[in-house]
Amino acid sequence: MAKYNRVRTERFNAWWGLGTAYVDGDVNELGFTYGLGAELFFIKPLSVESNFNQTLINNNN
Repeated sequence: MAKYNRVRTERFNAWWGLGTAYVDGDVNELGFTYGLGAELFFIKPLSVESNFNQTLINNNN
């Protein structure tokens, strides 16, 4: 996934990303993936990070 740091400060980082994912084995599917994330640096060296990633593979009804 290629990430783009949309907001980046000394204490906060927010990003979004786009990419591809592949599932091997019996599935053998290539799909689109995207993600969002944020990280807060509150006390050196500690931080809190939150991420959301979703991959769209095998969306057959």
